[in-house]
Amino acid sequence: MEHEERQEEREREIRAVTDQLEERGEHMEQRGDELEQQVDNVREEFRRKQQSEDVPGAQEPNPIEEESDSPPPEADITPGDQDE
Repeated sequence: MEHEERQEEREREIRAVTDQLEERGEHMEQRGDELEQQVDNVREEFRRKQQSEDVPGAQEPNPIEEESDSPPPEADITPGDQDE
């Protein structure tokens, strides 16, 4: 008799822990879905900003400008080139 009571108590404990784990799993899944939606929203917002010239720095860099290691022509001032 005592053995059966202990077994039933243990089964109730296991069910309670199982319920808690299932609840945590559902919460984590919901939070994951929310985070995924936020990431999608941020990506979409950035894509819109890339299309707009009103947001400097959001556009992809020009590959020709990116490859050049030399300064722009207006930065090339040599002593003999200036009018005195």
